[in-house]
Amino acid sequence: MSTATPRPAPPSEIPREFLREELGQAIEMFRTLWSLVVQVGVGLVAANVALLGWAVSKRLITPVMFGSLFPTAIVVLVERIRKAMAPVVFTAVSLEDRFAFDRSSADETGEDARDQ
Repeated sequence: MSTATPRPAPPSEIPREFLREELGQAIEMFRTLWSLVVQVGVGLVAANVALLGWAVSKRLITPVMFGSLFPTAIVVLVERIRKAMAPVVFTAVSLEDRFAFDRSSADETGEDARDQ
């Protein structure tokens, strides 16, 4: 019994609608991940400001030291999500380059520039 892996279909056999859908999903995933970065970053900045404000009002030094870790957490978060977005961005750019989707003509006619 052989365990041959299935070969991917040549690009000419893949329906354009499927490729357009894949491109849309890749762009949507990028936007979702970027939105996540912004939301968590804003939460960490708000937590940092609240912690520092409380520490100053109570005249405590220990919370101020912990408050200095929040910018580090923001940098780590942005780097980890940026690395997670790399395959998504690569997929979207590859699809656009390989199949030359033209947004202006696609919006007007529902077709690609190559189909014309």
